[in-house]
Amino acid sequence: MIFSGNLRLNLDPFESHTDEELWKILELSHLKNFVSGLEEGLLYPITEEGGNLRYVLASLSKNAHTKKNKQSMVITT
Repeated sequence: MIFSGNLRLNLDPFESHTDEELWKILELSHLKNFVSGLEEGLLYPITEEGGNLRYVLASLSKNAHTKKNKQSMVITT
């Protein structure tokens, strides 16, 4: 379920974790660089039903594809 509000609220709806803990979770999930690159970071606004997450998912997909291509280039050279 996705709540309107912000990314932090969706990661920790009961506000039981510190920002540091959430950043560590994002790091372990390989999402820290992406989220820290968002202008608002953990406070990135989420619209009703997560409609604007399409942008986030598209960006994640693009970043993953770019990293994959860079790794391939490193391996083949």
